Amino acid sequence: MTSSDMVVRNDVIEIFYAGQPTHWTNWPAENRGDWPTSAGSVYPSQTGLATLPLDGFVGLETVDGEMPGSVTTVPIQPSDAPVALAISWAAAMVERSWVDVNVIGMTGESISGWPTARVVSDGPHARPIWGENLILPLDQQFRLRFIIHGKARLFGFSFIPASHPQ
Repeated sequence: MTSSDMVVRNDVIEIFYAGQPTHWTNWPAENRGDWPTSAGSVYPSQTGLATLPLDGFVGLETVDGEMPGSVTTVPIQPSDAPVALAISWAAAMVERSWVDVNVIGMTGESISGWPTARVVSDGPHARPIWGENLILPLDQQFRLRFIIHGKARLFGFSFIPASHPQ
C-alpha cells in the first residue's frame, strides 16, 4: 500500500509504502486469531521507502549502444524571457557515451552562431553551452536535435531561466 503522494527531494522520487508478509483478510472468522473484534491486521506490518531517479521513467537510447542516433523536436517558439536548456540523461562514459545538442532552423540547417554542444556530464540538470551562447534564440523559431552516442540515455529536456543574457 503506497501513500497518496510521491515526494520529490534532491532529484529523487520517494514513494513511502506499508506492507505485510502475506495476504490477510478478516474473513472468514478463523483468520481473526485471538482478536475476535479486530478490524485490522494480525500480521506484522512494516513500512518502507522506494526511490526512483527523477526523469528516469522513459528514455531514448540507440538500438545497439554503438552507432549514434538522433531525435529532433517539433518547432519551438522563442521565449519572451531569456532561457537556457537543461537536459536529463544518464550513462556518461568518457569518450564513449555522451549527448550532442544542435540548435537548428525549420529546414534542418544549423542556425548561425550555434555550433554543436557536447554534454559529457550526466544527471537531471546537465547544461549544454554553445560557446558564448548561454541562452536559446529569442528572435526565431527553432528545433533541438539531440545526438545520442554510445550507451547514453536521454530522459528529457526543460527550459530554465537564463543566468544572464546573450
